[in-house]
Amino acid sequence: MEILRRPQIFERQIVKFAATGIINTGVDWSVYFFLTRFTAIFGGFLVGAKAISFIAASMVAFLLHRFWTFEQRGTVTGGEIAKFYATTIAGIVINAGALHFLLPFVGSDLIALALATGLTMVWNFVFLKFWVYTAPGAAQAA
Repeated sequence: MEILRRPQIFERQIVKFAATGIINTGVDWSVYFFLTRFTAIFGGFLVGAKAISFIAASMVAFLLHRFWTFEQRGTVTGGEIAKFYATTIAGIVINAGALHFLLPFVGSDLIALALATGLTMVWNFVFLKFWVYTAPGAAQAA
């Protein structure tokens, strides 16, 4: 298994994955803030602003993960985009579902949120690495 032979690649990808998450969150919040504070239409349409900010942030995440985190080269394909958004949508379901099911057991919404977020991060990393960005030429650790 290549993870055992080249752990530095795997470790570098995890750091880049986390950094991309921070950047992605910044894009999401910045777009949301701009739309809700500086445009007339979205001041009263918060859910619409959130949908647009999520889409913008997910596009940034797709590109950063593809070209930086997993060092994928070549042409972006429709299948790759579909896999990315399938992984993202599944991550949303896992995150919300884990929060729902953990809350009665841990008693704190913030602890449940942290656990759900951790689970979702693992889900996203594994599926992005081993399913979405798997074309030849990618810096894969496994």
